[in-house]
Amino acid sequence: MDSGGFQAALAALLLLLTATQAKAESACPSDMAAAGRVSCIDRFEAPNREGERPFTGKTAPEGEAWCGLQGKLLCTEDQWMEACEGEEHRPFPYGHSYEKSRCVDEKTWIPPNWGAIASYPAEAGKREIERLNQSEPAGSREGCATPEGVMDLTGNTAEWVLATRPHPNGHRHVMKGCYWSGCYGGSAPRFGFTNPAHPGGFRTYEAGFRCCSPRPQTLPAALPAAGPQPAFACDPTVHPAPNAGLSEAPGDPGCPDGMARIGAGASGPFKTFCMDRYEASLVELTPEGERPWSPFHNPGPRKVRAVALEGAVPQGYINGLQAAAACAASGKRLCTSSEWLRACSGKSGPGGRIYPYGNTRRPGACQDARAKHPAVELFPGHPNPFSMIQHACLNQLPSSLARTGSHPECMVPEGAYDLMGNLHEWVADEAGTFRGGFYVDTKINGEGCRYVTTAHTRPHWDYSTGFRCCAEL
Repeated sequence: MDSGGFQAALAALLLLLTATQAKAESACPSDMAAAGRVSCIDRFEAPNREGERPFTGKTAPEGEAWCGLQGKLLCTEDQWMEACEGEEHRPFPYGHSYEKSRCVDEKTWIPPNWGAIASYPAEAGKREIERLNQSEPAGSREGCATPEGVMDLTGNTAEWVLATRPHPNGHRHVMKGCYWSGCYGGSAPRFGFTNPAHPGGFRTYEAGFRCCSPRPQTLPAALPAAGPQPAFACDPTVHPAPNAGLSEAPGDPGCPDGMARIGAGASGPFKTFCMDRYEASLVELTPEGERPWSPFHNPGPRKVRAVALEGAVPQGYINGLQAAAACAASGKRLCTSSEWLRACSGKSGPGGRIYPYGNTRRPGACQDARAKHPAVELFPGHPNPFSMIQHACLNQLPSSLARTGSHPECMVPEGAYDLMGNLHEWVADEAGTFRGGFYVDTKINGEGCRYVTTAHTRPHWDYSTGFRCCAEL
């Protein structure tokens, strides 16, 4: 290539990289704004609706659960601070000098009745929290905004966050942003103020929260190269619907559609129950009726229900709270860990089969041995490809997620498929547990049916997290 051609190619490459970076940096959903380079934060305190008063009297676990049902996470302290300070390290949302009443931070303090608050959820507790509530509708103080459009980060409600910096007491959660009567101790409400006094389960009248999420990532456009380019192409903003036209088959006797009887004829205290034959898919409930939800995207706050379909792409990208709600919307529930183990191994405790099909591993029987991790394959030059595990294109790579029932040997005698491999499956555990491994691995955390992951809380989701439902017989 001559010097002129080289310069032209270099200029085109720089333009492409600039456009790609700009697209990635503007990728937050419309109800969220950038919090640093890798996160998005809700524009308003929960429930994140302009013109509505924020939640008050909430605990940190309640915030985590609510955010989880939206497909988001309670903000970490670092995410919250990045949104507040911006790159210029502002001490206040609007600049470097405090302006009283620009945010909701000037209300006269009302002494609380802590005994009444402690009685929550009794009516006396609810009434006391409402009596003390001096919050204003979200966004009503237009000047209390960051340049990125995040409102009420100081004042209005104190916001629970997941602590990521050292504090006295060492609690897992702290409160940021002060509240409608300013900061505890009377200092000006600034970003740096933290209330570390209470554990996250403590209920106080002024406490709310907001949600964060990783910033959606876009695949860079293909760069010029001398050799042939890979055939795979994927747009993560598109919502494919590969399960359109599929419907649930009748269930086994006594079971809802799509479900198998597990434990029929078994002796002992363990009851026979119903379990989805296949890993679950989702349908969205709309005013116009049901429609398939894309299995490559988290459903967020949409109303969805679980279905068990043969030949479907099962739903990844879902957290444990959403999975439980989707089962409930279909009149079912998440399987308990004992039920799941009973179905996979034939016993609810130690012993039983190691694999759904027996005690000797059969390579290829289940979808469980992809040679390369999908994030490493999709982002070969990324400094941390495992930060991209919510990317919608991961499960669209060839030889990744298999359609339900496509591995007939990966079936237990009662007719439930893919309990090993394909997707991790959430079970009903408050702490957060999924079982069975996924299409890359069914060994690291236990062999086959004994594979169990406990590293994540229920609001976690990524490309590999799926579920199935159970029901009483």
